Amino acid sequence: MRRGIRRTAACLVACILLCAALTGCSPKRYTYEPEVTSVFLDPSGTVEECLMDTLGEPYMTPNGLESFIREQISAYQEGETAEKVKLQSVEATDAGVLVRLSYASAQDYDDFNYGDGLFSSLRIAPMTDIVQKGTRAGITLPSTLITAGKGEQANLEKLQKRAKNYTVAAGTAGSTDAVIYVEGKVQYVTPNVIAADQNMVKVPAGEEFVLVYR
Repeated sequence: MRRGIRRTAACLVACILLCAALTGCSPKRYTYEPEVTSVFLDPSGTVEECLMDTLGEPYMTPNGLESFIREQISAYQEGETAEKVKLQSVEATDAGVLVRLSYASAQDYDDFNYGDGLFSSLRIAPMTDIVQKGTRAGITLPSTLITAGKGEQANLEKLQKRAKNYTVAAGTAGSTDAVIYVEGKVQYVTPNVIAADQNMVKVPAGEEFVLVYR
C-alpha cells in the first residue's frame, strides 16, 4: 500500500513539475503601450498601430476624428466579410489624441493608408517562406544583416538553416523616423536600423529596412 502511495505521489510531483516547467518556459506576451507613434508587428502577420496626433487645427476634435476614421474603415471594408481594419480606441490626451488601430495583415495596413502610413510596402513573413519560396514570399533577405545591439555581421547561411525560429519584416519608413515594436525579440537588422531595445527599433526616414525577430 505504502509503495503504491509513494508511486502515486511521485507521479503527481512529476506532473506538477512538468506543468511548472511548461508554463515557466512559455513566452510572455509583450504589452504594446508605446509613448510615440509606432506600429506593432506580430509573427502571425497582424499589425497594430498607435497614432499620437496633436489635433493642430482648432476645429478638430477627438470625436470628429473618430467619426472620420470609422467612415474610412467602413469604405475600406465594403464588400469584405472578414474584418480587415478595426478601430480599437480614440482617447483624448493632454497633447491631443491617441488613436489605436489594428490590421489583419501588413497588406491591409499598406492599402488602408494608401501606402503613405508610418511605413510603406510593409511586409511580414515567416523566414521558412522566404527560404522556400524566395522572392515569391514578398521579402528578399539582404546580403548583410547585423546582430541587434551588437553590430556583428550575421551568418546568413546559418540563419536560414534555423529559419523555423524566425519571422521577417520589411518595408520603407515614411517622411519621418519610424518606430517598430515586435512580439518577441529583435534578433537581426539591416545596418541602418537603430535597435533601441529587444522589442523596439527605429528606422530612419525614407529608408528601407529588414528585421528578423523571434
